[in-house]
Amino acid sequence: MRMNIKNILLVSLLIGRISAKDKFFGDATRAKLFEKTDFVIPKVTINLSDEDYKNYFLLYQCEVDMNVRLAKRNDECYTAPWTDLKYALGKVFRRNIISKDRLSNEDYQFVYDDKKNVTVADFERIITTYSNYTIENLLTTNYGLVYLPEYETENAGMTFDIDGEVTELPSIKISVGGRSTRRYEKLGYNIKIKKSKLFDRKQLRLRTDAVDPSFLREKLAYDISNILEFPSLSSNYIKLYFNKTFMGLYLMRDAYKSQWIEATFGEKSTKHLYSCDGFGGDPFFNCHNDDDELRDKDTTFKSFQERLANTKTREELEEFFDVDLFLKLQAFKFVIGTWDHPANGHNKSMYLYHDVSRNKDRWIPLLYDFDNDFGAYNHMHPKKTFKELIIQKKNPIFKLLGMVEDANEDVIKYMDEFMRKIINPKILLPRIDELKEFLDPYMKEDRIPDKDGKRPGRLQRPFIRIEDYFTYDDFVNNCEYTSITLRKHLRGDAVIEESTVIGLKQWIIERFQFICETYKLDCSYAKEYLGKLDYKVDTVVHDEKNKGCLDSDYECCAYKNTEYQYSTDVGPWGLQDGAWCLMDEDHYIKEDNYVPKCWSEVKFGYPCCKNRDTKAEKETGISGEYLGKENGQYCGLVDLQLCKSGNIYKCCKKSCKVYREEDGDYWNVENNEWCSLPYSCYPEIEKNKTTTTTTTKATTTTTTTTTTTTTTTTKPSPTCSVLTPGYQPCGGRKHKDASPCCVEGYVCTYHNKDLSVCVKENLTPVIRSTTTTTVATTTTIATTTTIPTTTTTTTTTTTTIAATPTNQKCAEAYMPCGGTNYPDAPSCCVKNYSCKKYTPEHFQCIPSHLMNDDDDNNGGNNNNNNNNKTTTTKTETEKDIPTHAAEVECAKGFLPCGGSLMPDAPNCCEPGFYCRIENEYFHQCVPIEEKEKEYEKL
Repeated sequence: MRMNIKNILLVSLLIGRISAKDKFFGDATRAKLFEKTDFVIPKVTINLSDEDYKNYFLLYQCEVDMNVRLAKRNDECYTAPWTDLKYALGKVFRRNIISKDRLSNEDYQFVYDDKKNVTVADFERIITTYSNYTIENLLTTNYGLVYLPEYETENAGMTFDIDGEVTELPSIKISVGGRSTRRYEKLGYNIKIKKSKLFDRKQLRLRTDAVDPSFLREKLAYDISNILEFPSLSSNYIKLYFNKTFMGLYLMRDAYKSQWIEATFGEKSTKHLYSCDGFGGDPFFNCHNDDDELRDKDTTFKSFQERLANTKTREELEEFFDVDLFLKLQAFKFVIGTWDHPANGHNKSMYLYHDVSRNKDRWIPLLYDFDNDFGAYNHMHPKKTFKELIIQKKNPIFKLLGMVEDANEDVIKYMDEFMRKIINPKILLPRIDELKEFLDPYMKEDRIPDKDGKRPGRLQRPFIRIEDYFTYDDFVNNCEYTSITLRKHLRGDAVIEESTVIGLKQWIIERFQFICETYKLDCSYAKEYLGKLDYKVDTVVHDEKNKGCLDSDYECCAYKNTEYQYSTDVGPWGLQDGAWCLMDEDHYIKEDNYVPKCWSEVKFGYPCCKNRDTKAEKETGISGEYLGKENGQYCGLVDLQLCKSGNIYKCCKKSCKVYREEDGDYWNVENNEWCSLPYSCYPEIEKNKTTTTTTTKATTTTTTTTTTTTTTTTKPSPTCSVLTPGYQPCGGRKHKDASPCCVEGYVCTYHNKDLSVCVKENLTPVIRSTTTTTVATTTTIATTTTIPTTTTTTTTTTTTIAATPTNQKCAEAYMPCGGTNYPDAPSCCVKNYSCKKYTPEHFQCIPSHLMNDDDDNNGGNNNNNNNNKTTTTKTETEKDIPTHAAEVECAKGFLPCGGSLMPDAPNCCEPGFYCRIENEYFHQCVPIEEKEKEYEKL
């Protein structure tokens, strides 16, 4: 049966239109503040002193002017309350930005006299006298001489106006709130009302929900939670003003604080409310006391964790934990598509409630923050299974409650109950239309730029966040059946991250259909939304490009001695004054004996996992990051474990799209290079093989660039209109325009960052590791691990220990020829090469003419000495191969010139290149100067 959805919604909307009291909630009760603001937009004015008002806007202007890429002089920033020029000047010399040895005796006394005040003129005189720095360059935030705080003030007031009903609150604290959204142009705020209440609330959160183009997701989630009578927060919309300046449209909600506990459970001044941020190693829950004064003293939560660890049955768990509510929340999370609330992660609170009726204490979980739900981000799609979305295998509570492969009977019962009551398209789609119609004029006011291109409440920030530029049209369309795809670029056209926010109505309909079918539920109460429906799905694409360090949205490290932490696709990262920074060529000094830290070592102190078969033991709460165990210790999973071909290729990280299937592996193309799809994509891939699409998808794609915020129409990508011939480039930095699709019988094989080549399908692909130590027949290949938006590369070294061989052939050029790390290596070298002792652990065959008189030569071609040394080095076997041959046309630069993978390739190179043996499989034409550089390094 085909129904026209617009007609259904129109009838429902006319029947259920709400003007004054919101009948959507039925008998459910909420705080008076929210019942009074249903379908009314209160005017909320934050009353700031002239100084606080000025400092708010100055703070964020200074963030821009003191950014290293602009370095604009702003004396107001240098004299602002947060700037301590005495501290800054001292740090200039403590960090040796300028050597204190240059100072005259008089200036030395001035700099190190604690009683001396430092003015802008003093600071500028000192640095310009003893260096070439200018004040605007040296006081950029990169050097960490000036700390820009998050804005807050204890001395504000608030006026709350509901259609002329005015409440004056003379004393409030207001501060910038949120997590990742603190970097956005439109900021969120936390408000604490002092010595009074706004109706029945003291703590408020004003949120922009910047990541949600519909601006409805969080509102819907709280409304549903209220109707299902969970202990929950509530929300409504307000217009915010700072004095007389309009700051935009906001979502107002309350907060899990002691006053909320008192209003909900009756306990005054509770000491048993806990915030859960996901940091910690407990498999059940990781929380800390919400009261800062109790945080370091509290032992109650630790006792709770210990009791959980010793619990063996559901009955035991029910004695001290609200199992019923926990199961209801899992059903709720599954139906609305919540991926941002892992049980042992963040976006939740825990409360220890004293149940008077049973005279027992019981722990209660509380959820908040739903702007990433209903099909938003993280490769979300309506057919995500319970196992994929909800179950955490290494959290014992799921096994304890009978949820190993799927939801248990209780959770399925709650799904059915919640869907019948509220979470179905028959109820939610008219609700969306109702809210959308109500918000429409306010969204126009908030998102449509004025004649000067400005929108209310937006502050200029150092970097672009594409989410800041969601438009009024995005609001209109994403509430319906239009998906918004965000593509974040690194350099040029390379896309480093891609995410999609599915159209809200599309998600609700298709999620409803999926759950009804999967669990064989009777969904006849909304039968008009079952089967094939008449709607069209569109996709709008927005692109983000930044111009920070290495074209990223981070700055370069300022100090030469900044300690290297780890590398990703973006580049090498350092940590400077507690802030992440990128190390460009001026700051990043690669050392042959330096092994970079793994992502898990940086975050948790655990090394990367080394065994291919190591499985995920623990989720970190961040998509794509998992911990395993090796030798009884945690380690960070990397590409080696996360995808089938992770030992030689990167894992895909942008989507689960399958470009080709081969040898039991699934492949896609990202950044013009092949990638292996991670195991986490397999359920979706298998499901797509057996299901059919019930909607008609549009072909129009809109691309918006944030630099000009203009809209243009383009074709979907990627597509291959050209096939690359065999043994020709199909990708890499030096061949960006090459097609990643090969002619029949060939496959695009990644070789290095500069080059991918079409090779025969039946040949095993290999990759050359430029930071690998090879011992005998053991080969170590650089592995990668996915972190939130980037890929971390970590090098490991594998060593094989064997008895010292005798009567064996000499080592090939540049191969190990001794050392404690290579006891089984030949102790002699082939003709024209000599064995050089670099360290006691590592000897290597190098060209004899490069040996110095003072080199510790282990016998040239026939030395058997085995006193040894070790370091991580490049292993490259080279032989003299003719650069020209009369019989064949020589290979072009950077193309194959031999090897078992390239048996038909020419074995000579064009002038200016020589044929370098990368390994037994692959030889490549590289510039002659590369050979000279490698000699120089040796």
